Amino acid sequence: RCRSELEAQSTVGQDLQVRVDDLKAQLEKAEARRRPSPPPDSPSVMSGEVAADRASLSTDTQSCSSSHLQALSPFASSQLSPADVGSLFSTISRLRSALKREERENAELADFVNYEKECIIQTVESELRQALEKERRNVRHARKQLEEERRNMAMSKQVALSKEVEKRYELEALLRDSEQKRRALEHTLCSNSAGALNRALQNLRQSEAELASVTAVNQEMLSDLIQAHDALQPSGGEARDKREFSLLLEKLSSWRSRHEAVGRLGTS
Repeated sequence: RCRSELEAQSTVGQDLQVRVDDLKAQLEKAEARRRPSPPPDSPSVMSGEVAADRASLSTDTQSCSSSHLQALSPFASSQLSPADVGSLFSTISRLRSALKREERENAELADFVNYEKECIIQTVESELRQALEKERRNVRHARKQLEEERRNMAMSKQVALSKEVEKRYELEALLRDSEQKRRALEHTLCSNSAGALNRALQNLRQSEAELASVTAVNQEMLSDLIQAHDALQPSGGEARDKREFSLLLEKLSSWRSRHEAVGRLGTS
């Protein structure tokens, strides 16, 4: 925008030249309307503006330098009237003032542009500093959150690890208790089994002894029966037979009682 304005200001001379040409045309038209028939230098038809232009012409002529007079010398031989020359000088003075005003405006515009640039730069720098500070605060906050999350994760891992260790200790204690119970049960079972085996062995030995005694009794009874059978064979004396028969009856009764005792022992 500033560049375009400066480029537009660079064409001030051309615009002023166009305005000068327009003013000349307007002055010529005005003079032609004011002085239709009399000569151009007739004082009877001159207006107050023409007199003022001539007065300004004389003043400007006196204040002009020799270079200006030399520059205006080509117009002396032309057909320009003093009113045209005065209007030309007034136009030139107005153009000078316009040029000075334009220069002041250009200077003010440049100052304003520089001021606007400085304001924009300061504003942008302030906004950038604020954004940078805000971003730094966000980064610090994010770092704090990350550190807090890391601490929480470490604490949670430590708690979980401690729980796992406690469970492991509990399981080891349960295993030790179960192992102790198993050993105690095995010891009890072994003790009970050993006692039962000892008792069974003793009973077996007792039974073997009783069986041996019963076998001996049976052998004795068998021998008695053989003797009784031999005694029942016919012999020479009746008294001897009766006596042997009574002895046989006694042996049979004693054998019967022993047989019953053996039967009770076998049942037990």
